[in-house]
Amino acid sequence: PTATCTEAGCGGPASGVCIDNLSFDECPNVAREAAEDEELDAPATPAPSPMVSIGSGPSLSVANCDALLRRTGGRLVALIGGHGVGKTTLLATTYELARRGELPGRAFGGSETIRGYEERCHLARLASESASPDTLRTAAALSFVHLDLVSSVRDHVIFADRSGEQFERALDKYELLLGYPELARAPILCLLIDAKRLAASPHQEISQTRRLFMAVNDAGLLGGKSVTLVATKFDAVPDGQDAECRERFDDLFAELKNRSPTGCDVDFQLTAARARPGSTAFGEGIPELIARFCAPPRKRVFELQVPSAPASTNAYDGLRRREPL
Repeated sequence: PTATCTEAGCGGPASGVCIDNLSFDECPNVAREAAEDEELDAPATPAPSPMVSIGSGPSLSVANCDALLRRTGGRLVALIGGHGVGKTTLLATTYELARRGELPGRAFGGSETIRGYEERCHLARLASESASPDTLRTAAALSFVHLDLVSSVRDHVIFADRSGEQFERALDKYELLLGYPELARAPILCLLIDAKRLAASPHQEISQTRRLFMAVNDAGLLGGKSVTLVATKFDAVPDGQDAECRERFDDLFAELKNRSPTGCDVDFQLTAARARPGSTAFGEGIPELIARFCAPPRKRVFELQVPSAPASTNAYDGLRRREPL
């Protein structure tokens, strides 16, 4: 290394004599410069730790959702359900589980709509000073919220959220569903049913869920889709009615599976977003639901069906098809 002296009047290392009769290693006035090879061997400055994305707004517009899907190759999940079925609570709980690192095998990588999630979660937190957990109602306009979940790969999941009243208006006019762009675009449809209402008034709840499913089918929006029937609010089912409620849910799932068109995969999931009485655990069934949404799409096997020629009925038919008599 090269060295120079900062003391005035001292030639220092250049002359080979120190004005204070000190060795150059002891003299405090000697300044040294690192050699080039030492600079190359010096440890590199560690890269800053990755930061999660927080976005800039509470939700994504249709245009921004399309842009994000093109950039990340994410999954779009359309939530379908009537008023008060629990769509917003499901989204808020999914965000809380991701933020706390309680989605097994998946870390929270950020969100472009954190503000929207925080608004949905506020009334369920102690900071809201509410007497009991609550959730804001879904806004009338269509909105999209985003989650970035990191495992061996990055899974960008975007949920389409629309008010239940808009779906209820389409029960008798399925043509309205053709104006809901998320239903045509999303490869995954999430049909929600309220387990609390299923236990209290099963006929009405089953009828509405069945009619919603058939309306989407009549609009031609089920072909080639993955549909998950999700029972929400199992934490609110009265004691002693769990088994009966589950049986009704299973029967409805079997019926919808039989009614589904060719190429439509139908599955189900029971969830309890809030903690059951006497427990602090929440989000029951939601990790399994998210794992299903992030799973690679199933490979479809297409078989070309070639219709066989009908058997010959007379000599003329045989000659016309050039078959041996």
